Amino acid sequence: MSGVEFDYDNVHFSVVDNLLRTVKIDSPSEIDIDILYGGLCEFNTLCMLGEGYLFDINNIIFDGSSSSTQEELERYAKDILESRALSYYKTRTDFYGDKLGLLPPREYADSEVMGKWANLFRELIFPLNAFFYMSSIDGLPLDMRTAYFTECFEPLAKYHSTMENVRIAENERANGDKYGDLFNSIKHIVLFYGSEVFRSETSNGSIDDVIQKLVNNRVRMMHLKRDIGNKILPSSIEMITFSRKLHILYRHTLLQCIGVDKGKYKEKLEQCVGHWDKNHIHLTNSQEGIFNGETKI
Repeated sequence: MSGVEFDYDNVHFSVVDNLLRTVKIDSPSEIDIDILYGGLCEFNTLCMLGEGYLFDINNIIFDGSSSSTQEELERYAKDILESRALSYYKTRTDFYGDKLGLLPPREYADSEVMGKWANLFRELIFPLNAFFYMSSIDGLPLDMRTAYFTECFEPLAKYHSTMENVRIAENERANGDKYGDLFNSIKHIVLFYGSEVFRSETSNGSIDDVIQKLVNNRVRMMHLKRDIGNKILPSSIEMITFSRKLHILYRHTLLQCIGVDKGKYKEKLEQCVGHWDKNHIHLTNSQEGIFNGETKI
């Protein structure tokens, strides 16, 4: 059994993990139900940054109200579960498991981090919702999922550039042509936070080629282009590897933006990246585990 407790925004969070996760949010005074539910959603997405998946909201109980009957509270809870709970609060894809998880929320969730996360979420609400949705909803081709992951890096880089007062560099190709904004955005995040995630690509000189392939995949999927040349991810093997590495890098960057100490999960970060690097080599050699662009690894 493990858990965490902290105060945030005039309510008290008490979280216990014991097979199922129980999140209890107490207010010292009467409070709007939407505020309580909003706090639960904020905590859920904060957990996702470390764990790599959103936990299912299977049951909600409201009690202790002096202005509503228990029957009314039960009706409110049922309404939230049936019609208001965001659909991405159910991880149904294979973006789940120990090889994507960085650290449990008990290692970083507190009032200060929750406040920083709430502010960041308001600034990046649309790309973050897209990232959570693409991480959680099943039935989507992996190349489409990866295209959305890739797209989410541009607003993230702009946010980081503004907050840290650093310019996003305009990178050039060997022939002097300039790369586009999305390439520059991904390269910006890789330079600041991707030393572990893209260490092998940086060390072997392939990082620009990999980023451009990811950008081209995004262009092909978003603009419905059949052929944009040969600089795309050529196989489901590469798509599996780099979709996972993008997923890890995006969450790692968000954790750093809200002040989580990288020392708490650096070893686990390197283990996860090492798994996908080795898995890439294994799948290249064996082609095992592939089905419809996804994998059961």
